[in-house]
Amino acid sequence: MPELPEVERARKLIHDAFVGQTICAVTTFADDIVFSECTNVDFEGLDGRTLVDTGRRGKIFYLLLDKGPHPVLHLGMTGSVRIKGEAGLEYKDFSTAGDEWPPKYAKFVLTFAPSGRELAFTDSRRLARIRLVDGDPLMQRPINELGFDPSVNMPDLDAFAASLITRKCPIKALLLDQKFSAGVGNWVADEVLYQAKIHPGTYAAALTDEEVAALHRELHNVIATAVAVNAESAKFPKGWLFHQRWGKGRTATRAGTMPDGSAIVFVTVGGRTSAVVPSCQILHGVKGADAKWKNKEIPPAAKKEAAASRKRKAGKVKKDPNDVDDDEDDGSDGDTKEELVPPKDEPGCKKRVKRETVKAEVESVKAEEELASTTMRRSARVRARGA
Repeated sequence: MPELPEVERARKLIHDAFVGQTICAVTTFADDIVFSECTNVDFEGLDGRTLVDTGRRGKIFYLLLDKGPHPVLHLGMTGSVRIKGEAGLEYKDFSTAGDEWPPKYAKFVLTFAPSGRELAFTDSRRLARIRLVDGDPLMQRPINELGFDPSVNMPDLDAFAASLITRKCPIKALLLDQKFSAGVGNWVADEVLYQAKIHPGTYAAALTDEEVAALHRELHNVIATAVAVNAESAKFPKGWLFHQRWGKGRTATRAGTMPDGSAIVFVTVGGRTSAVVPSCQILHGVKGADAKWKNKEIPPAAKKEAAASRKRKAGKVKKDPNDVDDDEDDGSDGDTKEELVPPKDEPGCKKRVKRETVKAEVESVKAEEELASTTMRRSARVRARGA
């Protein structure tokens, strides 16, 4: 899935090419899944509008027109944008290259004046989303439901630490939660945790002060570095895990090791495949979260955040079927080599614990019955000998 750096690249491409120009023609291709909360016919109503700005939060970007409604776009798993006659954006698992126009799987094509250049939005798997919103897109769903964006409004270290101390879940799962850190996907999370030397299965609340500081630093650094090179992976630092994590399941000798020879293993955390370098990412804190709470004063900000989190959960509504699951695995990592036992707080664990508890109770009852039966037989033998 295109993550924050790739989405920022798409936004910048549109911004640099079309801001200040007017939409003079709109061609759409009906798709009642990708066009969410609007139809392709509604989208055709943008003809005659002028693009005055673009913006982004996390994996969602928008086109700000001279008057509403404004397009709000999510690339999903394989979405992309293309300008006619220019090279398309490429992601690790797919490319939009080709001379066909409109491109295959196009959902809309906008023609701008006075340049005459054309912009296409494509998606082969129909997991992208196209919305139209009135008013400020930042104040409308789905953007107003997102957490902080590491490249736009990264919290300071104190606020970041306060947001972690009450989170009783694996840190990888938390980073992938778009309501916590918008724009972070699988490869970004793995890179951040590798650079910070933190195992993805470590509970967020159990991170040491040093680990929290490293996580805060690397979350900013990894995103800033990727955005600075326009998400061109060939320009990422040579020592990044990114260059090696995609080799899983292949026979290439380089796959599965870092340049220094350190082994890479693949584990499952929170239902997602994670690339880990065990020599520097040590698992700890899976059962230590409660102890940390007891031994460390919880700041008022953390208490407030925890209360807000409980309130959100209490008022949780059924998931909108039109929303894209940002945590869906892109499939690049294939099957996993190692399975971490999910902590009791993760989905599905409570049922398993309950089954194990019931099983233990049944075995206990059987043991008591067998003991009682044995005692009765012994008593009967004693009475028989006495007679």
